[in-house]
Amino acid sequence: MSIPTIARIDAYPLPYRETNDHDSTRYSCLVRVEDAAGTVGWGEAATIVREAASAAAVLVRGFAGALAGTPASPEAANATMATHAWWHGGAGIASFAVSAIDMALWDLVGRREGTNLAVLLGASSDASLDTIITCHASVEDLGEMTAEMAEWVAHRGASGIKIAFGKTGASRLGVELERDIAFMTALRGALGDDTPIMIDVGPRVGWNVEQAQARIDTLAPLGLAWLEEPLGARNPQGYRQLHDNARGVLIAYGEREWNVTGVHEIVSTGTVDVVGMDPGRIEGVSGFRAAAALCAAAGVKANAHAFAGPLVFASSLALSLASEACSEFELAPTRNELYDFVGAPELHSSVGRLSALTEPGLGIAVDGDRVRAASAASGL
Repeated sequence: MSIPTIARIDAYPLPYRETNDHDSTRYSCLVRVEDAAGTVGWGEAATIVREAASAAAVLVRGFAGALAGTPASPEAANATMATHAWWHGGAGIASFAVSAIDMALWDLVGRREGTNLAVLLGASSDASLDTIITCHASVEDLGEMTAEMAEWVAHRGASGIKIAFGKTGASRLGVELERDIAFMTALRGALGDDTPIMIDVGPRVGWNVEQAQARIDTLAPLGLAWLEEPLGARNPQGYRQLHDNARGVLIAYGEREWNVTGVHEIVSTGTVDVVGMDPGRIEGVSGFRAAAALCAAAGVKANAHAFAGPLVFASSLALSLASEACSEFELAPTRNELYDFVGAPELHSSVGRLSALTEPGLGIAVDGDRVRAASAASGL
C-alpha cells in the first residue's frame, strides 16, 4: 500500500501568554501538514521569542515547496529537508522548522493508522512516568514561594520539583549564595525529607565554576538531586571539574542542543548525567527519539523539556514513555494560553503518574480555525 503524498504545509507563528513565566509574552510556530488523502497532522516549534517564530515560519514555508508531492512520512521528509537545511546553517532556526514538520508528520501517521504516538514509538501498554513539577522562582518572600511550590507538588501528586533560577520576578535566586541556601532550606522544610529537588540555572545567572561548586557543596546536604546548566550550554573543562566533585548531585544540560549530533558531542565528554531535550527544537520526534536512544546506550538519563505548548507536551510524553532513558516527566503548574488552541484539558489535570494519551497521533485535537485567526491577528 503506497503512502499518500504531502499536499500542503502551513506555518502559523503566534504569541501566547506564559502563565508559568510571570505572564510574559512568548511566541510559537505551529505547523499543519495535510496529505493527499486529507489526513492532517500538527506540529510545534518551541521558538519562545518573536523573531525566531517568524523566521521558523519562513523556513517551514520554504521546506513546503520541496516536500510537496513527496511521501507523507517522517523518514522521507527528513531526508528531503536534510538536503536543504544546510543552506540555513544545519541547526538553529532550521532545526525549529524541521522539528515542527517532523512532529506534524508523526501526528499525521498516527492519525492515518489510528494509533497513538506512544504506541507507534514502542511504549508498552502499561507504561507510566512519575511527574516532577517544573517552575520558575519569581517571588521575593521565600516562605510564601516555597509554600506554594510544596502545594503544587502535593496537588499534582508529583514525585519531585525543579525550580528555575534567574527568571523574571523578585526572587533574586542564583545571585547570593546565602539566599540560595535559605531558599533550599525553606523548600526542604516545606516538602519533607524525601522529595527530590532539582535546580535549573538560567543564562542570566552566569555562574563560574567556583560559584557553581559552592552551590553543590552547600545544597547537596539539603538533598539537591540535580543541577541543570550551571555553566550554560557548552563548557567541557568546567563541567569536568563539577562532575568530578558533584557530591552525588547529577549534572544536567543539553537543552540548548539542536540535533542528535550535539547530544552525541556532550554525552561523549562524560560530564553530563541528565540530558535535557525538546522535540520542538531537536528536530522533532525523530530527533528526540534518536538522541534518547543515544543516551540510553551511554547510560545517561534523558529528560523532556515540555515547557512550551500542548503539541510539545504530547509528543514529549509519548517519547518519554517509549524511551528507557526517561524516568520522569516535567509538568508546569498551570496551563499557558497555547493550550486554549487544543481540546485536551486532561493534559493539565492529571494527578500522580502520567500514562499515554489514548487518541491517535499526538492524541490532541487542534482548533485550526482559531490558530489561523490568532496567527493572522498577530501580524507575524
